[in-house]
This record gives sequence, structure tokens and C-alpha cells, in this order.
Amino acid sequence: MISNNYSDASLSIHANKRMQQRGIKEQILDTLLAYGDYQHKCGADIYHASISACKEMIAEGVNPQVMDKLNGLYAVVVNDTIVTVSHKH
Repeated sequence: MISNNYSDASLSIHANKRMQQRGIKEQILDTLLAYGDYQHKCGADIYHASISACKEMIAEGVNPQVMDKLNGLYAVVVNDTIVTVSHKH
């Protein structure tokens, strides 16, 4: 598993609301934070599921339905807080 510093990050009120509005389950977000790659931009870490992350998930037996829901999903983390979660358009 790809380890990162945000598997125990707190969820902001805004991120929680966006997850509810967008139908993003906590399990999906947890998987993204556990396996996803991230880029540091403007003081934030932006997580996404890259091809290499997907290969790692396949090797570790992550459910394909979970992986499908990661397609286009990203999370923005600032100071150990998940500030928003969305899908790329």
C-alpha cells in the first residue's frame, strides 16, 4: 500500500457536505487517500488515482467497483484537513 500522511486526516464541514452532495462514500475517500498519488500545489496536497496507483490497488486486491468510483475523483488536503472532494469535469 502507498502510505501517506492523510489516512487519518479530519474532514472539513465543506468536504463532508460535498461528499454527500456528490454521493462519494467515506470508503472511497479512504481508498483514495491510502493509495492515491498527490501533488503539492499552493499549500495543498491534491490526491488522485493515477495509473500506477490503480496497478498497486489491483495487486493488493482492492475491489474493482471501488476502483471504478475513483475514476476522476480528487481530494484537496491542507494542514491535515480534507477541505474538499470532487470529480474532475
